[in-house]
Amino acid sequence: MKRAMGLGLVLIALGCGKSSPSAPSEVPIEQNDAAVHDSAISEAAADAPGDHVVGDGPSEAATDSGPPVTRTMTTRPLYGTSTKNLLLDTFATSDESWGHFFPFYPGSKNDLVLVRLFMSDAPGGVTAPVAALRNLASSAGGASTARLVAEFIGGSGSLMASVYVSASDASGKPIAYASVASKLEVAIYPPAAKTKIVLERDDTQTLQIGDREWARLAFAAPSPVAEGGWFEVDIHDLSTSWLLRFRR
Repeated sequence: MKRAMGLGLVLIALGCGKSSPSAPSEVPIEQNDAAVHDSAISEAAADAPGDHVVGDGPSEAATDSGPPVTRTMTTRPLYGTSTKNLLLDTFATSDESWGHFFPFYPGSKNDLVLVRLFMSDAPGGVTAPVAALRNLASSAGGASTARLVAEFIGGSGSLMASVYVSASDASGKPIAYASVASKLEVAIYPPAAKTKIVLERDDTQTLQIGDREWARLAFAAPSPVAEGGWFEVDIHDLSTSWLLRFRR
């Protein structure tokens, strides 16, 4: 089994911010304490117009630049996930380095292929990818389970974790989440904690898009995960196919 390396964090943008009290957060891992992290966005100073020669003294623009400008990361309606997302990669790339999702079959040398799709009939439409886990049994090499795991950093505030999931039978036909709920577990594993934090179904956020049901799994309430940890998806029955979608 290949070893997943560590994190850069829980997804495409790294950072933090204050969650709006008017609406529940719907990002995979979100920092709720605005005072904890600096913005992950760095701005490189633009060179002054004209030729630049190595060894020249500071330009006029550099000496008169003034104090740094305070910037606030803003989540726009069409963003797939929040700018406060602590997961480095929400299934957007095939990178398996630190901070990205690493798929594998426990106890098997066979590769678990994580397919990325853009679906209009998914939560948020085509604004972010959907991870598809299909035909698991045929490629498991004798394994009975499948797993996805990504590492993320923490902070002193409370975190909210969530993900949308949709199930299909062996033929690819959508099926109700309740009929296969016991076959999937999504949990956070803080390194210093003795027990995992399991994401439970939020019945108020279930979406029916066409003939496909999307169930939202989330923390029951924001929880402190100061040390960071691992976002893990465990599939206990390989006859079921799954779609996973992070949505702000």
